[in-house]
Amino acid sequence: MKKYLMLIIFSNALNISISQNLVPNGDFELGPDTTSVGWAHKLETNCAITTPMAGPDYWTVTTVSPDRLIEGQIYCNWTNDTPQSGHAYIVVGGYEGGKATLNSPLEQDSTYELSYYLRWETFRGLEDSIACRIQFNFSGGDTLFSPSDGDSVNWQYYDTIFVASANSTEMEIKGAALYSAAEIDNVSLVKIVETGILEYYEKRINIFPNPFNEEFHCTVKSNETLEIIIFDVTGRKIFNQEFNNSITVNDKNLLKGIYIYELKNKNGCIKRGKLIKE
Repeated sequence: MKKYLMLIIFSNALNISISQNLVPNGDFELGPDTTSVGWAHKLETNCAITTPMAGPDYWTVTTVSPDRLIEGQIYCNWTNDTPQSGHAYIVVGGYEGGKATLNSPLEQDSTYELSYYLRWETFRGLEDSIACRIQFNFSGGDTLFSPSDGDSVNWQYYDTIFVASANSTEMEIKGAALYSAAEIDNVSLVKIVETGILEYYEKRINIFPNPFNEEFHCTVKSNETLEIIIFDVTGRKIFNQEFNNSITVNDKNLLKGIYIYELKNKNGCIKRGKLIKE
């Protein structure tokens, strides 16, 4: 008991925030290990569907049939067989999908961060250029989409922040593009507080150079539409534009001097700062 209390005090002193992953078995490690099995059906090396088999623990099929694969067990001309971590991952092809009951329900108007690893897959010999997209559906509420292109060799990390539009008890992972497939691993969903939101964006926003001469760039590691607004020192808005991920601002009407910028998402201002044109 004394050690437990000391750990809490020490964590608070360092301002450590520990969040629970609301996705059960989000790394898909829990499940049968003796064979590579279809989430709903066993797949033979020739891709023939045989008898129904179990999938990852805590997950059920919504649309036949995603697959849970073990490292080294690969079928149907897929090009990769190594998980992002651990020894298991899932593959969702076409409009296949599965769902799980969240460890704790999403609360309406609360803010959450969804993160995951994706690797685009060559499925049954199809070309890498075929667009792949994954959707995350929350029961009675939000639907979030992954990017529609990516690396077919290396795992890529993605995350997004959102405000829950409704109370939700289940999350579904489902393909959103026909004739495509993507490997998925390490899905995490955590609730964050307001200070966490600011920290989230602070690490992902880069505005450079500042001071600038003719143009400056703004990059944001986030899968959402943002708006950049520029004000002069009197508070008059002189520029605004929506963008995704990055934007270059080159406005010849900007005179030398000090300006204020704001970055906004659909929920409001996420960052404000000073720009200097030399």
